[in-house]
Amino acid sequence: MGEREEIVRFGPERSIIGVVTLPAGHVAGDAVNSGSTAVLILNAGLIHHVGPQRLHVKLARRLARAGVVCARWDFSGIGDSPARRDGLAVMEAIVREPRDVMDHFAAHHGIEKFILVGICSGAYASFRTAAADPRVVGAALINPQDFVGHDDWGAYVQARRYMTRSIFSPRAWANLLTGRVAYQRLATTMWRQATRGWLGANQEVSTIATGIRKEIQDLVARGTKLSFIVAEEDVSVEYFNAILGQDLRANQPGDGLRTELVPRADHLFTRVQDQERLLALLERWIHETAGAGAEREELEI
Repeated sequence: MGEREEIVRFGPERSIIGVVTLPAGHVAGDAVNSGSTAVLILNAGLIHHVGPQRLHVKLARRLARAGVVCARWDFSGIGDSPARRDGLAVMEAIVREPRDVMDHFAAHHGIEKFILVGICSGAYASFRTAAADPRVVGAALINPQDFVGHDDWGAYVQARRYMTRSIFSPRAWANLLTGRVAYQRLATTMWRQATRGWLGANQEVSTIATGIRKEIQDLVARGTKLSFIVAEEDVSVEYFNAILGQDLRANQPGDGLRTELVPRADHLFTRVQDQERLLALLERWIHETAGAGAEREELEI
């Protein structure tokens, strides 16, 4: 028998609609997989809970067949979930709602440890939730970008991309000449950065990068495992290089931090071979992380 799926309503108002994917034979109250760890898969932007190219469905079912309980749901106002009625700010809701899902798993499945997975804005929400809740033992951040939502930070990273990669890319020039470029955004970004010394990071940008790097270090020090998975063709490469202060390929992460560069992949892993590579990376890392959590629990006992 294979995995099975249940539609679930999460949160105090039962307004967060999602799907829990369970290993065959699992019932509420069972503690499953290493260290009783569940995987939560967060929305990629405005794409509802199936994920881009159905990646969230594929990942949840693949993990469930290996004994891991998973949940994927729609944040309020996306897909099946109605907008919140309490006026909670969006940036607070994207941290509150994963914690509501964790509360559900604790109450109905006896699971107290979680691994978060997110693409793009889902990576941002995963990162912020991990920082806010120690029940998160791991977070796979796929093509994370802004992290802070600051104009100078975004302009600096985009200018780095234009000047160090796009200017040498035949594809980028083809897009420019055929109109597949946001010209106003390009002009605004380049002008803003030109007035600040082109690729030189001003004090504000340096402070932002240092702050993000410190948050990453704090999570790793707490024992939270982090996996940054970055598509080679995505601007997240430049964001990560700016945070690290060096090229992603030169990064030598410690035990709690892993980086993976997926060659030739785009932002949403459109090609089938890129999807498969991403799923394989995630499955291997999730099993390693869940196993590490179980070992820590045994040592504490």
